[in-house]
Amino acid sequence: MVALIVSAKFAHSLSQNRARQEMGDYAMNLKLSKSVCDQRQYPDSFAYPLPAVLFWDGFDQLNFSVGSFLWLCLISGSMIGSFVLTRVLAQDYGYPYDGIGMALAFGVLQYYLFWDLKTANINSFYLIVVLFGAWCWQKEKLIWAGTLLALATAIKIYSIAFLPYILLRRKWQIGFSMIAAMVVFFLGIPVLYFGWHDTAALTRQWVAAVLSTSNPQYILHYHAYKISMLWIAMLLLNPEASGGRANFLNWNISSISLALKFASLIWLLVIIGYFAANRPSNVEPKFKRLAFTLDMSILLMCFFPLSPFLQPHHLVALVVPAVCLTRVLFDASFTKLIRSVAGSTLALVALLTNVFPYPYRGIGVMLSLLAFVTGIWIIRRTLCPAVDPEPMSGPQMTSAVNT
Repeated sequence: MVALIVSAKFAHSLSQNRARQEMGDYAMNLKLSKSVCDQRQYPDSFAYPLPAVLFWDGFDQLNFSVGSFLWLCLISGSMIGSFVLTRVLAQDYGYPYDGIGMALAFGVLQYYLFWDLKTANINSFYLIVVLFGAWCWQKEKLIWAGTLLALATAIKIYSIAFLPYILLRRKWQIGFSMIAAMVVFFLGIPVLYFGWHDTAALTRQWVAAVLSTSNPQYILHYHAYKISMLWIAMLLLNPEASGGRANFLNWNISSISLALKFASLIWLLVIIGYFAANRPSNVEPKFKRLAFTLDMSILLMCFFPLSPFLQPHHLVALVVPAVCLTRVLFDASFTKLIRSVAGSTLALVALLTNVFPYPYRGIGVMLSLLAFVTGIWIIRRTLCPAVDPEPMSGPQMTSAVNT
């Protein structure tokens, strides 16, 4: 069912998106990347790092119609593959409601998924790269796992969140291969194309472009469908964003900046708390794959509230937590309470995603992320066995064994 819906949407996009102006973010990224390669100058607010610039420039070398056709095939296939691969990662055995579960996850997230297809952005492809890295990890193909996670970081820098998780779990081979591959992607390949001097200059420009977006006033001049925490703060706390029609407070920019830093700190502490409370070593063996995929879910979404660029299509990564929760919802081995937590989380996310109209939709998105983290945390805790009782003394142990 999921494949049918995505294929139909792909066919519709293909029928419309032959003209350059209709190819959305694909055409825009080709244009901006070409500008970087030709002029050796980063455009303002272009957040893709140099490896991604070269990726887009490679597509620009193709005939536009051929390149757009291949790109639409790639993102549609990646979207379908993300559902299938998440299901494989999250379960040790089949259960009778696989198709229904994935269709339900698609329904909950269809707003974000159709946005990605409509804009022809890179998020579905990015997600499948991450998931293949996670699959290689599960299959003990550790060098490939590190390389693919480094590739994901080269496409979207917030994938750097996987590195501390890898080191925390003492997966040294994955960590070292990821670092080595990042050196190749961020330094080796750009140097071969641009040379040392231009690579260093463009990297500094990219860092400056990314840092410039942290100023709350930046969002006022960012022309996009905005749902970020930064946008919501400006909308509700300062009259400039809405011309005085939406704000209920009148804070200055410095106060908003301070509030955003505080909210970001609280969010990061929640993420750190999740990993501190849910150690991989404490998971029951039969749930290790599900626990691992839930952890991947948290890592995929952990930087979303901090991104000033956040738009609906970026949240394609929510496929991973949604599929995990449907797996719990239809698995009779979980208690009714835990299954109800999974179902309630999915229902709440679907409601929050659609209940707020633009320009307030970001409120629902931020609350949806909080709902996912809360539901995942509750379920993740149930995957750990109860704490063992105190060891019994010799006579007690003998009696217990004989019994």
